Amino acid sequence: MTTSTPHSNGVLHGPLGAPASPGARRSAWIWPTLLVSLIGLNVAIVGVTVYFAVSDTSVAAEPDYYAKALKYDDTIRLREQSGRLGWTAQPAVAWSDSGDTPACTVTLADRDGRPISEAHVAVVAFAGVRSDIRQSLVLEPSPRTPGEYRAPLRLDRAGLWRFRISVTRAGDEFFRETDVMVHEHHSTR
Repeated sequence: MTTSTPHSNGVLHGPLGAPASPGARRSAWIWPTLLVSLIGLNVAIVGVTVYFAVSDTSVAAEPDYYAKALKYDDTIRLREQSGRLGWTAQPAVAWSDSGDTPACTVTLADRDGRPISEAHVAVVAFAGVRSDIRQSLVLEPSPRTPGEYRAPLRLDRAGLWRFRISVTRAGDEFFRETDVMVHEHHSTR
């Protein structure tokens, strides 16, 4: 077995001080090269992982989550108050007569099923797979249907959408959070 050791001049020498063969010089570089290559591969994998972790828009934290956590007792009270009112808020995605413009609609009714008019209705809507892209909508009363409110909705995908509905009317506050399955719409034109 031949082993090579470097001398002070940096040249590899064999066991008796003779210069090492070219094959021995090449084999001396295999392990350091392999080690540096593996470290470089690890750095590249970590870089790609960090890129995808930061650029993936399907993962999003709840905006102002800490402030919302501090006010959670208020949220519980609002939900209890909403339950005592007995109102219903039914969200849907409706299409214009031409079939090309989606709108968020919310139908409001009191505990007896009568339409609720003259209310201020606001909705935060977002697709479940892109929860960082939220739309804040202020809905207007429908001129044709009592208790129905609507606003244009930017609908970029079908799937499960979350609707957070806030209603105020004559000092009463109502809140409902619900999911709606939005299907692809194909225009009839």
